[in-house]
Amino acid sequence: MPRALASLPDGGVLVAGGSRELAADSSGPASTLVLTRLLPNGEPDPAFGTAGQVVTALEDSFLASSVWPLADGSILVGGVAVSLDGGTYSRWVVARYNADGVLDTAFGDGGVATVRKDRFAAGRPSDLAVDAAGRVLAAGFLSSGVCTVTRLLGSGQPDPDWAYETVSDLRVLPDGAAPDSGGVPRSVPGVSLALLPGGQMALGGCAQFGSDAAGQPQVRPVLARLDVDGGADPAFGSEGLQDVPDSAQVGVTPQGNLLVGLDPVTQIEP
Repeated sequence: MPRALASLPDGGVLVAGGSRELAADSSGPASTLVLTRLLPNGEPDPAFGTAGQVVTALEDSFLASSVWPLADGSILVGGVAVSLDGGTYSRWVVARYNADGVLDTAFGDGGVATVRKDRFAAGRPSDLAVDAAGRVLAAGFLSSGVCTVTRLLGSGQPDPDWAYETVSDLRVLPDGAAPDSGGVPRSVPGVSLALLPGGQMALGGCAQFGSDAAGQPQVRPVLARLDVDGGADPAFGSEGLQDVPDSAQVGVTPQGNLLVGLDPVTQIEP
């Protein structure tokens, strides 16, 4: 099932997906991560994998969520691998492929890095990015609903200098829960990530949950700006958080300004 797309500088397209079958019997067939590269005309690229496609066997059921092409032609694919071995849990994973589609065995464990584990199957990474130092960032949410972002070194190992937990009280804004949405589903819940000039980053799609003055439940969609090592940037909004009208998808303009996917689209100076 194709779930993630990315365009290439030459007009080609990367498509990532995976099988979702899940069985408690470990002797069953392995799950697969499927990555396809298409030429600008939509035909499979014969220089990539086998007839334009690479299939990687995984022990767990896999669901792709993001693709990140790198300047040297290599490719990162992020997703979640769900297992019933010893109880239901999910692993956030990132696989790295060389430009020809061969799995880069120098990355992570034989080409596949485990970003983090979650006890149940509801969490997933929803966005990938690679900073100027070659470190890999994976943003998403856990089964508890916590918005999170984790950083790996270029080798695929966890970065010991990452300090995101300072803003771990954020929760993903559920589908249809945005203020004034009337409960109508608007998008698949997810967390988005954008790299800013100077190594900072913005995190969208999250909210703070609490109570208003009358004791009624309150959902405050927020945009977070993080410093280079993942701490909240106190110079942005209120201690690194800015209220927004809705769950936000974030991006960056060529000029370095932050784009926030609201209704309508809003541009915020970094």
